[in-house]
Amino acid sequence: MKPQAFYLIGPPASGKGTHGKLIGGLPGFFHFSMGQAFRSMKPKSAEEREALRQAHELTSNGYLASDDLAHRIFEDYFAGLTASRLFDPASQTLILDGIPRRRSQAEWLDSRVDLIRVIELVCDEQVILDRVEKRAMQEGRADDKLDVVRTRLRVYAEELGPMMDYFSAAQVVKIDSDDTPVRVLRQILEVMDVT
Repeated sequence: MKPQAFYLIGPPASGKGTHGKLIGGLPGFFHFSMGQAFRSMKPKSAEEREALRQAHELTSNGYLASDDLAHRIFEDYFAGLTASRLFDPASQTLILDGIPRRRSQAEWLDSRVDLIRVIELVCDEQVILDRVEKRAMQEGRADDKLDVVRTRLRVYAEELGPMMDYFSAAQVVKIDSDDTPVRVLRQILEVMDVT
């Protein structure tokens, strides 16, 4: 059975993780963070260890990991969640955060989830840079250096158009995430019909 899913798409620091976690805490929803899945992956071989090392080097510099690795991480983590009954596809809706990041991933996900809606968080670049600076001081994340974030923003912009062209206009809702977190969350919940 394919689970139903909402895709939270947006540039770095647009609020995907923040809002995904909040919504994932509501009954009937589950927040799937690709970043968390990536960080929790335990390599099973020297080949996997090397693939993860290369992916970490790419992502630490603002670039995307390969589709093959992203797909493998998604499937392994998702299988573990389902097997351990942390996620029940029959009664919970996925909030996907961090995947898809390019058109090829959106196409690949089609056979694995039933897409309900794409929620695109749109955010001004200066707001993003201000948030990243604050987050870097609070959390010390390696991918929150301003030059890395600028690369991530450029990569995001390059991949966004082709990916969004894959979805129908009726599937996509844009939300201004420059607003206060409470107002952004309210708008997301309205789109999801959870009000």
